[in-house]
Amino acid sequence: MPSQKNNMEPEFPYEWYEIYHLTNARDRKIVTDMLTGAEALNHVSDAILEYLLNPEQGQKGPRCKTVIVENQYRDKDHAKALSSFYSRSFRPISAYCTRLHFFSGWFNNHCLEEVDQQIFNKTYLGFCILRPFTRRRIGRTVLKRKPYRSNLEFPTCQGEFSINLAGMQLKTIGPAFMEQDTMVSACATTAIWMSTTTIGQRFGLPQVSTSEITELATEYFFTERSMPSLGLTHEQMAHMSKTADYDPLKSILTANIDPP
Repeated sequence: MPSQKNNMEPEFPYEWYEIYHLTNARDRKIVTDMLTGAEALNHVSDAILEYLLNPEQGQKGPRCKTVIVENQYRDKDHAKALSSFYSRSFRPISAYCTRLHFFSGWFNNHCLEEVDQQIFNKTYLGFCILRPFTRRRIGRTVLKRKPYRSNLEFPTCQGEFSINLAGMQLKTIGPAFMEQDTMVSACATTAIWMSTTTIGQRFGLPQVSTSEITELATEYFFTERSMPSLGLTHEQMAHMSKTADYDPLKSILTANIDPP
């Protein structure tokens, strides 16, 4: 039999990466539009942009000089949310996210081929994942903490996170963050995810996705369907934490009011 010709073109090594410079007005607008999406007002995106664009103390120009955008990125948390809920919704949701990497150094458009990994690590500020939603797009995000008064600060809610960028291993130290999507994760689910992700990263404890948190929390204690999530009760949060090998402590605050 005659052999069939393979018409598949070889994939270019860096075709899913784009590079922008926040020192450039045009590139700054592109990155701003990526983060803000279609929402007229988004305090989460505004806070991230403030972090990126404000200069370091005693320096000029934005804190972040270079943004490497990783398109067609498969995020583990979004993949599990897609499997648990979004795949059964009545509108198509992409399986791909966009991951933005932030650097305090200025790199040219060929940096992925030319720059040494140590230089990338030295200037790495962290990453932000954009989910394929029109609103509440900010997914897993870790940004290097900005110190204010280092002699008076003792941060506890931060961990060291490793990521792979085009085959390079980069690390950043900071708190894990995510915006609630109000479908798979409401405020309580997102808060549990942020705390357990950071603690798990630091001490080798279990880390669970937002969809797994909601499913575990509503396993027995439920009044409505688990997704779209309407939020979690204290009992649901305690059950989820215990099931994931954490020891929840319930704190009750009472006020002493003297009788008249």
